[in-house]
Amino acid sequence: MKTTAMTAEERVRYMTQAPVRRLILEMSAPTVISMFANSALIGFGQGFQPVCGTNYGAGKRTRVRQAFYFCIRLGCGAVAALSVLAFAFAPQLIQLFRDDADVVIIGTAALRAQCLTLVLTVWIILCTMLLQTIGMAWQASVVAAARQGLFLIPVVFILPNLLGQYRIILSADTASEVRQMPSQKRR
Repeated sequence: MKTTAMTAEERVRYMTQAPVRRLILEMSAPTVISMFANSALIGFGQGFQPVCGTNYGAGKRTRVRQAFYFCIRLGCGAVAALSVLAFAFAPQLIQLFRDDADVVIIGTAALRAQCLTLVLTVWIILCTMLLQTIGMAWQASVVAAARQGLFLIPVVFILPNLLGQYRIILSADTASEVRQMPSQKRR
């Protein structure tokens, strides 16, 4: 199948083929489940932003640092607990969405892979919100875009040659691990 310059009709035909539909089914439930945790983290980070902005504006950098690391510890603890539960009950969670044995097997593997890297999301979300609040919008954009484009796209092209079918399951998680690098720079 050619992958470049496909017409809209060819794309629709490709996306409705059975293997592609099955892959979408297998990956949709783990994505929805992990988005629950991500949504809670984003809300938590939005609660951190006023504290950060007020203290940064007042010149209290130590308090900003303390608030940031408090949020990191609390967020990592909560997400780690949720990840352990989701990892343990992954088959049951996937069955809530689709009771098909093949979908449950692949969906369980995908959810467990996401659980292993979900704690890293705490760092990324809070780093992004910290950078936005202290006026470093460009750096915040780079950190936020890292998973969705800067690292995910190359990983999707590299992993198929190495892992076959499981490339889709591991691509986003591998990108999560790699995207930690730009946000680790200390000042």
